[in-house]
Amino acid sequence: MKNLRQRKLFPDRGKSVFILAIGLIFMMLIVAAIFYIRNGIASVKKKIGNELVSIAELKRNGITEWYLDEINDAAAISANTFLHAVYLKSISSGDEASGADLITFLNDLKTEHGYSEIFLTDVEGNLRLSTSADSSGPGTALVGFIKEAVREKMVICTGLYLSPVNNAPRIDFIAPLALPEGELQSAIVLSIDPYDYLYPLLSFYPSPGRSSESVLLMKEGDQVLVLSNLRFEDGAALRKRIPLPDLKGNEALATDGFKGIIEITDYRGIEIYAYLCPVEGTSWYLITKIDKDELYSGLREEIVLVLILLVLVGLFLGAVFWLYNAERQRRVLASLLQAREEFRTTIYSIGDGVIITDKAGMIQNMNPVAESLTGWKESDAINRSITEVFRIASEDTDEEVPNPVIKVLSSGIVVGLANHTNLISKDGKRIPIADSGAPIRDESGSVTGAVLVFHDQSQQRNYQAALESSEARYRRMFVENPQPMWIYALESLRFLEVNDAAIEKYGYSHDEFLSMTIMDIRPDDEHERLIKSISETSFELNHAGEWKHLKKNGEVIWVVIVSHLVTYNGIRARHVMVDDITERKLAEQALQRSEEKFRNLFENHSAVKLLIDAESGQITDANASASAFYGWTHEELTSMNINQINTLSEEKLKVEMENARIKKRTHFEFRHRHKDGSVSDVEVFSSSILISGKEFLHSVVHDVSAKKYAEQRINLLIRSIEQSPVGIIITNPHGVIEYVNPKYLQMSGLDSEELIGFVPSMLNRKSGDLHQVEEVWSAIGAGKEWCGEYPERRKNGGTFWENAVISPVFDKEQQISHYVIILEDITAQKRMITELKSAKDKAEESDRLKSAFLANMSHEIRTPMNGIIGFMDLLQEPDLESELRAEYIGIVKSSGERLLSTINDIIDISKIESGQAVVNHTRTNVNQLIDRLYKFFRFEADEKGLVFSVEQKLNDEQTWVNSDHVKLESILTNLIKNALKFTRRGSVKLSYWLVDDSMLEFRISDTGKGIPADRLQSIFERFVQADVSYSRDYEGSGLGLSICKAYAGMMGGDITVESEVGKGSVFIFTLPYLPADEGHTAHEKMHDSVAEPPAGNLILVAEDDDISYYYLNKLLAGRQVKLIRALNGEEAVMQCRENPNISLVLMDIKMPLLDGYDATRQILEIRNELPVVALTAYAFEEDRQKALDCGCVDYVSKPLKRDTFLAMIDRYMPDKKGL
Repeated sequence: MKNLRQRKLFPDRGKSVFILAIGLIFMMLIVAAIFYIRNGIASVKKKIGNELVSIAELKRNGITEWYLDEINDAAAISANTFLHAVYLKSISSGDEASGADLITFLNDLKTEHGYSEIFLTDVEGNLRLSTSADSSGPGTALVGFIKEAVREKMVICTGLYLSPVNNAPRIDFIAPLALPEGELQSAIVLSIDPYDYLYPLLSFYPSPGRSSESVLLMKEGDQVLVLSNLRFEDGAALRKRIPLPDLKGNEALATDGFKGIIEITDYRGIEIYAYLCPVEGTSWYLITKIDKDELYSGLREEIVLVLILLVLVGLFLGAVFWLYNAERQRRVLASLLQAREEFRTTIYSIGDGVIITDKAGMIQNMNPVAESLTGWKESDAINRSITEVFRIASEDTDEEVPNPVIKVLSSGIVVGLANHTNLISKDGKRIPIADSGAPIRDESGSVTGAVLVFHDQSQQRNYQAALESSEARYRRMFVENPQPMWIYALESLRFLEVNDAAIEKYGYSHDEFLSMTIMDIRPDDEHERLIKSISETSFELNHAGEWKHLKKNGEVIWVVIVSHLVTYNGIRARHVMVDDITERKLAEQALQRSEEKFRNLFENHSAVKLLIDAESGQITDANASASAFYGWTHEELTSMNINQINTLSEEKLKVEMENARIKKRTHFEFRHRHKDGSVSDVEVFSSSILISGKEFLHSVVHDVSAKKYAEQRINLLIRSIEQSPVGIIITNPHGVIEYVNPKYLQMSGLDSEELIGFVPSMLNRKSGDLHQVEEVWSAIGAGKEWCGEYPERRKNGGTFWENAVISPVFDKEQQISHYVIILEDITAQKRMITELKSAKDKAEESDRLKSAFLANMSHEIRTPMNGIIGFMDLLQEPDLESELRAEYIGIVKSSGERLLSTINDIIDISKIESGQAVVNHTRTNVNQLIDRLYKFFRFEADEKGLVFSVEQKLNDEQTWVNSDHVKLESILTNLIKNALKFTRRGSVKLSYWLVDDSMLEFRISDTGKGIPADRLQSIFERFVQADVSYSRDYEGSGLGLSICKAYAGMMGGDITVESEVGKGSVFIFTLPYLPADEGHTAHEKMHDSVAEPPAGNLILVAEDDDISYYYLNKLLAGRQVKLIRALNGEEAVMQCRENPNISLVLMDIKMPLLDGYDATRQILEIRNELPVVALTAYAFEEDRQKALDCGCVDYVSKPLKRDTFLAMIDRYMPDKKGL
């Protein structure tokens, strides 16, 4: 008792609460101050960070554009043909004038582009020429870059470095000169002083600050090289290196490609707030920063005021606490005496066992409950050791465990409840207990004893075991119970737990249930009744009666609810058991209502209703809405099976009917047929009902075709936007992009992340054309549509033109909620307009040329016709001398050949223009062809006094090729004729050889008048000659070279020309080299395989034109042949059938009644051995092939050449004697 008197009997709870309240107030003030300061810091960081990002990105974009422009300028300069020509002439001839021109050109480039120096070197870096008279040329390091640029054939940038000449920063762009192959490989070096543009760009800062600056950096291993000037350290550019470990917070700099806000120490060792980003296309990093000291300068005064206020509030709360504590001390002293008496009463009346010991562990007090549990009387236990009276052992091992009192006395701390221990009573009985101990302290805080509290847990253990068993059974019964159950909170009415049966019954998922209240499953007409029922229910067990519930699919069911009060996870709740009585309710309603009322409800309902036999699927009843919907009468419907309406297969339909019957599903989506053959999308709610003991499915059908159509329209709209062939951007009312479709991403080359959240340039007052941007905003801000064209940059730096249409989108309050931008890439159209302008100029030039050509063609046709007609008149004079007659006949023949040449040119170009010209490869001997041409044209050259020679470089093995013999000969003939025509004195030479075993190259060179440089390409155009004037010296249609060029291209080759006025021309004709085998072509074999015709020399001429027949008759006069004539195709077939002596047919293709193709086929059906030769004025290659395909053995085109025609007659006539 002595120790008990020394301790306070009552905890100073009021004081603690007061201290806690004051502490909480003060802590709240501190937290508020911290929050205020942190929020201010975050706000400043965000604002300054946005400014740093904007400034840095602006400078980075400027640097990137400058860098790419310099690369492009270097590439363009290195490809300058004037530079090539002057440079080659200067170094090859040492011409001082050329050198001066070159220096002038380079100085102009230096001035125009702002270069500090330009010099030219060879591939080894040897200086060839410089704009600086005292230039020392490239250093050792620069030579390596020069070699790399020439080797890689691309522009190389040296990066920023210190010039070895003046130790000043510079940057060089090196480009190889694209000189002709075989020339000395050289490079041009363009030096730039970064102080002209780059460094001023970095030093410019839109918002002045005492510590703000932008610096270019480059990582070199574990160091950072400063590339630009520093604000606080002179001469640092390219000289200062900072070890990464010296920079606090250097992780961002150590990460390649890092981009973002960082907080590190700078070169002065001062903490800074900065934005770091890589410069595209380089190894440089741009850092834009501000000292943290400057960053927070505006907050310091606010922070000091907050701290002063906080100190004053703390002093005030301290004074309040002092006054309160003095008053409490007075009251505590008064209550101590009363507390001592109450203490003894308390420990002896408490329901738990209490033992009090002194600091040695000797028992001083022991209440009756402790006596009962330990078996010791208080009188016997006093001054005994606690370990003797209070012995405890583990429930699991029955080994004695340390006494809690000993631990309390030794440690001076409270020992919590010790469970799973048994108290060993005096008689050895084991009693499960829970115990705890606490020290008893005097006013000085010294431990003077301990109090041990324990209670018997025997009954609690039994109850807990029973409870655990009951809980397991209950949970199993709840979760696995086939009857729907749930638990809901009494206050919020929110579902706390549901079982699987409820989930299956109502159609909601477990998570959906837990987000709902019990009001959500009640129809609107049940809400008032439900609220009233909840407010009146106060007893634990409640039979809540019958209710209507709503399932997820909208179906209403009748249920009976039984519930009782529970505590679930500390929340007052009700456990509800639900019994679905829908079927019973329906049955009751059916019994309560008369058959007439049921019939009216069923028949007159606006919804489509069917009553279906659950087993057979037979429709037993249908209402009027069903007849109107499906188109069948009631009698027709009730005679049908549901599978005649439902488009599902019988097997699948049976499965779904079974699902409805067993209530696995009640909501379905089907497609139903109509009487007219149409099909509709329907939504079916089907439930099983019993009528007179038989099970039926009651199905309610809703037409959802419109809903489906609307869904399809929405999906179509979404797909239309996604798959649109034009770019679509959607922005908010401020122009910030919220959506970009794939087409615009393709147009711009950007990703959606690079666009969303940004303002497009056409709406951006900061980066766009301000005048046009204001025009756009003025229009769309007023709710109008804006249309226009706008240039935009792609991600790769290229520019493309957009045709933009911007329209506002209004919400239901007619306020602008978004803008839709439709963008079409019109770069091609822009280019096309430029090309059309160029084409227009060419067309006007072509029109002028064509006028001259038409006049020329008139001349080319009328001139020979005049010669033919005029000299034919002279030939009719009766007393004409024989010498003049022969001369006139020669003139007529020459004029006819000239006219025929013009017509053949027109026909050839027509075939090329219409795409009807084809390439027919045959086995051709090039050497023989050239020999023949040489012999043919040698006489013409001799007549003009020209030397015509051939240089042959193909051996006998190389001379056989697969090529179109006709086109090859035509090209060479035309080129040789032109050379002879336009050469008045000197020579014409034909050379040919094999190049790289892959191409045949023919060169026709002459010493003629030459071709002006501005006509070199146009001479290959149709109707164009080098001289297009009306007073030109040479005849011709102007089609020859066009035909040659087209034929060469068709054969896989090309024709080019080199010429100098007054010195002559060289035409170069190339052709793929295709070696030929020793076999014959198909056409040669066809001719070889023609069967020997039967004996006789009777020729049938199928020809409707009298003059042509007369000409043939004269050609064959004097030869031992007999001609018979057929005037049309039918007559030719008849004569071949009736006259077996006909040994050859000359068939004109274009004849009346039956054309030559069909006539030939019918003749060969009668006499397949009879040779038929096509004889026609058609000149196209496909006409020749068509004649051969229908069975003709050969093809001769009009006008006939005597020698060619007679050779053909000799080839096919059986009896050649006398021919």
